[in-house]
Amino acid sequence: MNRLNFTTGIEVGVQKGLYAADLLYLWNKCEKYVLVDLWAQQENYKDVANVDNEHQEKLYQFTLKHLRGYEKKYEICRNYS
Repeated sequence: MNRLNFTTGIEVGVQKGLYAADLLYLWNKCEKYVLVDLWAQQENYKDVANVDNEHQEKLYQFTLKHLRGYEKKYEICRNYS
């Protein structure tokens, strides 16, 4: 991302924010990184990541905590992808 001089990006499907944290740590040219995830259980969607809403909220809070210090570089889009 740095080598290509990218300053903006998007991640679809964030879950815990682990990839986002690694990327933001290494990507010093980042100006805006949009994180898209519903962080809510979806009916009729079969996936191991489709956990109940209480667990989804914990994942969302974990993401916010894990990305502390990068608030000026990212924005959350809590919605369907």
